[in-house]
Amino acid sequence: MAGGPPSLDFKALQASAEAGDAAAQLRLAQLLRQAGDATRANQWLELAAAQGLPSALGERGALCLARLDLDGALAGLSAAADAKDTNSLLTLAGMAATGVAPALGGWRAAVAMTIEAAQLGNKAAWRELGVLAAMAGLTPRSDSLIAHAAALGDGIAVYLTLVRQASGAMALGPSRAKAYRS
Repeated sequence: MAGGPPSLDFKALQASAEAGDAAAQLRLAQLLRQAGDATRANQWLELAAAQGLPSALGERGALCLARLDLDGALAGLSAAADAKDTNSLLTLAGMAATGVAPALGGWRAAVAMTIEAAQLGNKAAWRELGVLAAMAGLTPRSDSLIAHAAALGDGIAVYLTLVRQASGAMALGPSRAKAYRS
């Protein structure tokens, strides 16, 4: 990697990747991409995805989407979502909601995917459900969903909660308000 000799940690990661550890292959791909070596990054990403690592499949799908390769994006993201990769579920939900991929089923399917991602523990999905509830005029439900995302540690939800509370638009019990400020 650029900037001098590889660190021991990098060498250990590369050794694990070379030994076939899919998670190490994905991490190595991410580090190489950050260092500007897209060719080697893609090689390691493909190896991790070939082993079926959900996050690697999702990342491969996201890269296809960035290249406007809709078929590749749908294949990678759908495989990852089938394996319960929540970030891929949210990306597919966005594609369905915006009509980028009509085959995904549109708005109702997007909401269902977002709910599934939330149920699987994705903090951002809880926030997104809160925003959707707010857009539908369901303010008490929206506040509850956003507060839940904040309690899970979603930084944007914490911000939304504090701003809404400061403006008087959201009333929180003292224990929740204290938790968000700490």
